[in-house]
Amino acid sequence: MQQSVFYGKRWIAVVQSVTAGLFALFILIYGPLFLLGIIKGSKEPDASAFASLCLLAVCSLALFGLTLFHLKLLKRPLLRICKEGLLWSSTIAASKTSQMPFGIFHSLQILIAAKSNATDLCIPWEDLKEIRVIKLLTKSLLVRGVFKKFSSGALEVINLSEVSLVDAIFKDDLNTVAASITAYSNDKNLAAMLPSWQNSEVQLEAPRA
Repeated sequence: MQQSVFYGKRWIAVVQSVTAGLFALFILIYGPLFLLGIIKGSKEPDASAFASLCLLAVCSLALFGLTLFHLKLLKRPLLRICKEGLLWSSTIAASKTSQMPFGIFHSLQILIAAKSNATDLCIPWEDLKEIRVIKLLTKSLLVRGVFKKFSSGALEVINLSEVSLVDAIFKDDLNTVAASITAYSNDKNLAAMLPSWQNSEVQLEAPRA
């Protein structure tokens, strides 16, 4: 049976999180030592140095928190093929287009969307127009169709007809993703064996901030 659940790459996010965490730890250790005079600088610490270190500490901790949120997002499938069609995670729904790699600043966009109750997107099989892998500056998965969102238990058409997903987003090769979508869209009996997106355990809830 063809693969029907696809996740995002995690190793880049792990490296980002470790790097941000080490930087935040360095600032939290170095800052107090410098302000207390244990570590000598080119000049004595003053109010401006204290304010600068506090700002740097807050920014480094915020960046570290964002990388952890990024890792949390990647625990959820980006795409799930269901009996009725394609179910896209709100990690893609939030930006409407994902030409850029799925990085921490994309995660900030997702975090803002989560606060505004962003929902997952779906494309019923009958509304899927085109699915193919293209290669311009980078390999991308081009998806054309009528995108809809879940609204009060019903599907609502949104102003989106195309997304282009770069190879850096998915853990699996884009050719594998495209082949699986094509196989299920062409064989409704095969798709009928998949879970329904009406199942609460299948729907990919918006990430909790």
